[in-house]
Amino acid sequence: MQKYTDILKCLNYTSIYLNISYILVTFIFIYSVIKDKRIGVVISIISLFVICFIPYTIGYLPVTMIKIMLLILGALILFTSLVFTCTQHTINKFQILTTFVFLNSFCLIFTTNNIFMILSLLFLSITTPIFTVKGTSVIIESSLISKDIWVIFSTIILSFYYILNPYFCHNTSMVITALLIPCFMHFYNNMFLEARALSLCIFFIFDILNNSKKSISDLITDSKF
Repeated sequence: MQKYTDILKCLNYTSIYLNISYILVTFIFIYSVIKDKRIGVVISIISLFVICFIPYTIGYLPVTMIKIMLLILGALILFTSLVFTCTQHTINKFQILTTFVFLNSFCLIFTTNNIFMILSLLFLSITTPIFTVKGTSVIIESSLISKDIWVIFSTIILSFYYILNPYFCHNTSMVITALLIPCFMHFYNNMFLEARALSLCIFFIFDILNNSKKSISDLITDSKF
């Protein structure tokens, strides 16, 4: 019972105003990216600079930092390929986007001791669909299972991972929102990967600003002067 109480506390920890702001900002930028892919490049670069401050405010594990950097670099490569179409042949030939998506779930295996979660993440990694860039769109091709089922499983499995992981307790509801938005966009206009990359980059920016504010507040509170 105590475990479920702790989970509910985590889900309610993040300010509802912060969540609403995050949703509004994310959808505004998703709409902007639909019109101009260069917006995605700008957001990726901004998040890359912002991420440099994370070790001083959050204290993520090294493996988590590696995963975050992979996500941001993957987002930057994705949006760059959508802007500069001359890079698409190389990216598709070496299946770079598929590899980044695979690593996104596979790296998480080493951050949990829950056997059920390990097997679920392994299944999610093995069944990763194939992502290719064509023009200004990302095409998803089913691999071992249907791409639609994979998107649903990805949303559910990663949601449980973040709920059960204490390192995300301070922003669980917001990080789950970052999973639900791409799932919605996949079935709305087949824009899963772009929405996922963008929602994560914006999440990192919101998270660092939110925790920086808390760190400054704690510093002032604890100060003797």
